[in-house]
Amino acid sequence: MKRTLVFLVLIGVALTGCSAGAGSEKSAQTKPSAASDDGKSDETEPVEAEPADEPAAEPAKTDGCLGISPDALTQLVGSDLGEAQKGSTNVTVNEIKWTADRCEWGDRDTLEVIVSSADKAAFPDSAVFCELSGLDPEPVSGIGEAASWDFMEINGASGKLVVCTQDRWVSIRMRAPTADTAAFRDQSIELARLALAA
Repeated sequence: MKRTLVFLVLIGVALTGCSAGAGSEKSAQTKPSAASDDGKSDETEPVEAEPADEPAAEPAKTDGCLGISPDALTQLVGSDLGEAQKGSTNVTVNEIKWTADRCEWGDRDTLEVIVSSADKAAFPDSAVFCELSGLDPEPVSGIGEAASWDFMEINGASGKLVVCTQDRWVSIRMRAPTADTAAFRDQSIELARLALAA
């Protein structure tokens, strides 16, 4: 009986030792997460930052046409006439013909501005021709080497300025349902200055 009791006690001790050893092994295999100074684990899953929304692109503005920028034109005439329509035009005066660059803004229902310009290479023999324009042109001083202004009110108001130098011919035409001739004239002179300086 004593032998049986001793045998059972030994088996119990052996089983207890195995259980404790297994627990120690399990504890040795568990590695705690590294902790930062504030006690929070550094092993956080990385979060990908969402790409920032790119600002919408501004509509591209043109540099103007024949030396006349959109801002300068708006400031001069007091309203935004939109983008210039660019092209060319054939000019004939007293059977002399040449081709000029042309820029047009607005429309005749409100305000239309047409600027034409040609350098001396566009003229026969490279000689700028500067015939005074209109039915009853008025000479204009203080701009170019020769200039004239003509204004008429037939089916609306229309003013035309022609300015010439030895190297350049410039024409400014402004049309509107109604207009003040002095205002049209002054605006045309300023537009011609810009075109001549381009």
